[in-house]
Amino acid sequence: KSLVPVKPIPKRLPKHAHPLNLVEEKNMTQLDPDNWKRTIFSRKNENAVRVKDIVRVSFADETPIVGAVMAIYRRGMSTTFRLRNRYTKIGTEMKIPLFSPLLKQIDVVQRSPKPAKLNKLFYLRHPKLDLGDVEGKL
Repeated sequence: KSLVPVKPIPKRLPKHAHPLNLVEEKNMTQLDPDNWKRTIFSRKNENAVRVKDIVRVSFADETPIVGAVMAIYRRGMSTTFRLRNRYTKIGTEMKIPLFSPLLKQIDVVQRSPKPAKLNKLFYLRHPKLDLGDVEGKL
């Protein structure tokens, strides 16, 4: 007999029942009750936002931002996307969190004619390949 009590090894929880996943799912349903944010960036949705699309993002109290989607980072609650546009001849990029409570609407203004070959379009930063002022073209 041992003097130290030995406890049995706890069983491993399945992925969907993990406490952190349950908390994340609860937060996602609070921040996205209509489920539109998840569907607009879902890989299974054919009409989802893709890289190289031009989108207009509206916030609560600001003017909408228009830009080309350079990259999409799908990380559950931490899902973000990066927009690029040129304002006053300066290339600007913005990383926007998808589940931000300030985010009100995302509209796809123009779809890319064919899908991008890469997932992250950082080559758009090169002056010759930059899309320029996206709002001016629209």
